[in-house]
Amino acid sequence: MGRKRTEITIETERIIYISSRCERSVFWCEKCAKRVPMLSAEEAAVVLRVHVSEIFRRIENGELHYVQINESPVRICPNSLVK
Repeated sequence: MGRKRTEITIETERIIYISSRCERSVFWCEKCAKRVPMLSAEEAAVVLRVHVSEIFRRIENGELHYVQINESPVRICPNSLVK
């Protein structure tokens, strides 16, 4: 007698809402051509479930939109996290 095989496919969608008590930094994103509330590298890492070093690797590879003014910390465009 043959064995029956059951295949189950599960599709998921994830919505992440990031809030803080302080006002979010809004900057101009050149790639999106609009002002957006930017995330810190640490927040972006949480959203993508990766280490912060992966965020900087993706910035270097041109995969993420970002802004850095003078010596301030890098800020990541949340629109570039969704691909």
